[in-house]
Amino acid sequence: PHPAFPEADLCTCAPNWYAQACDKFCVAQSTCNAHGSCSTETGNCLCSTDYFGTTCTTFSSPSTTRSATVTSAGGIMPIDAAGSINVPVGALQVTTQLTVKIYSDPSIVPNTNGLKVVAPLYVFGPAGTQFPEPLLMTLAFNASSASEASRARGYWYDEARQAWVLNEFVTSSATTVTSKVFHFSMFTVLI
Repeated sequence: PHPAFPEADLCTCAPNWYAQACDKFCVAQSTCNAHGSCSTETGNCLCSTDYFGTTCTTFSSPSTTRSATVTSAGGIMPIDAAGSINVPVGALQVTTQLTVKIYSDPSIVPNTNGLKVVAPLYVFGPAGTQFPEPLLMTLAFNASSASEASRARGYWYDEARQAWVLNEFVTSSATTVTSKVFHFSMFTVLI
């Protein structure tokens, strides 16, 4: 029903069919409810700003938005009272306006696969920015016990695959976790 067309040893999917086997149907206007686009890699919805969920149906405004201008010499961008982004020398090639939108509603955190959300959802920009040197991201969280706190880890959301990916762990305390990050996207702390 969704043939692939051979092209130089690669397959090209028919219109609106995606993924390696051309088996994922997606039309942004209907599948993503006109609030996103279809990932050419997976066919999953990539939601527009402030829209969340597998089909981009949940709208939420950030509770806080922060920004900081950081140069190639590096710097620190405060996120909240305990959180920050530490940008090392050389991680940015040019002076860049970094932003973070903080969403406090835990119900918008997508697909946690049984993991517990213990922090807000942080959306960093410029979206998709990649860094040759890792940034140190410290995020604050609220755990209900010392045991929970010891298991808290930072994650980033792979929107194309609709899955949380564990950040490279650096250190944690009873209320913060620090991870290495190589790009900007959505982040939170899960247990």
